[in-house]
Amino acid sequence: MSTIALPLTPADRRAAVRRLVTIFGSMNDLIDLLDSDPRDPALARARSTRDMIANLIVDLAGTAAGTSA
Repeated sequence: MSTIALPLTPADRRAAVRRLVTIFGSMNDLIDLLDSDPRDPALARARSTRDMIANLIVDLAGTAAGTSA
């Protein structure tokens, strides 16, 4: 696994967003599987994790939009 130095270059930021979007999709797949039992605590945890990932994507994408010329 590669590491990313901070601050992120635009290319690193785009790569991070792509990775997070992939993880976001996987979390949605997991949520679909867990949705059969709405009381399952794993479902709430998966939704919370997915939402945190979504916030990271928005933050990174927003940072990229603010710094691009």
